[in-house]
Amino acid sequence: MRPEWLLGPQSLTWHMTKERALLVGGGRALMLQACHEMVGAGVHQHSAFQTDPWRRLRRTSDFYLSLVYAKQSDIPALNQWLDRAHQGVQGKSPSGKTYHANQIDLMLWVQATLADSVAWAWQQIWGPLRDDQLERYWQEQKIIGQAIGVQMQDLPEEWPGFQQWMKEQSQGLSKTPAGEAVMSHLQDLPVALPGIPSLLWDASLPLSRSLSRQAIAAGLPEHLREQFDLSWGPAEQKRWEQTCRRLGMVLKITPPPLKHSHHARRALKTHGSPIERGEFQP
Repeated sequence: MRPEWLLGPQSLTWHMTKERALLVGGGRALMLQACHEMVGAGVHQHSAFQTDPWRRLRRTSDFYLSLVYAKQSDIPALNQWLDRAHQGVQGKSPSGKTYHANQIDLMLWVQATLADSVAWAWQQIWGPLRDDQLERYWQEQKIIGQAIGVQMQDLPEEWPGFQQWMKEQSQGLSKTPAGEAVMSHLQDLPVALPGIPSLLWDASLPLSRSLSRQAIAAGLPEHLREQFDLSWGPAEQKRWEQTCRRLGMVLKITPPPLKHSHHARRALKTHGSPIERGEFQP
């Protein structure tokens, strides 16, 4: 019998992505995409990316979370939405290479950056995941990619291999106009997320901006830090670790309606899952 959910409430991915705080990895994912010559050219040339790169992050994260918490019956509509979003997104990169948003290798890179950045952000805030947890998470991420036609079987089968692949692919990233747009808008964070009172959001903006800047610097490969003149050494690393510890402490006392994504809350309300009841053990 075919399962109702793509992943379901017992998945580790449901448990992890319910946290809004994982958006600290969003800027990192955005930069890894923007600094890819072809992906960066596509979003820079076919959207308002240069004036509002965070809109791209909101749309991408919304689509990703819709997939994570999707029922099997939702998948066709999500694929149709993705096809419409990619229509006409084609052209040439600054070096003259031709691209199209539906290219398998470009879709693969976007999906890989999301999977990698969610795991990165989780571990920065809540500490390392066990090897078996990372492996379980990676297998779930491949299910997500395959649901929208991304050839995840072209990636390494196991998590360590995927991490090595990400490291190798990241060496080919470089400073691009899209990457510069992200860096120039670090002071401009998105409008208040759904479910967060605007007064609370406004009050937290100074911390959020600092967190966004630190997270991007912390999460980028060394050669990209150098290209964007982002200083990073023992002092910056220590400050980042302190920031993550403080964020973790704040989250412990934050009510679930504020710290959990609306995608997760909607799915949990529908299902009444072990996560919501506090019975889930990752």
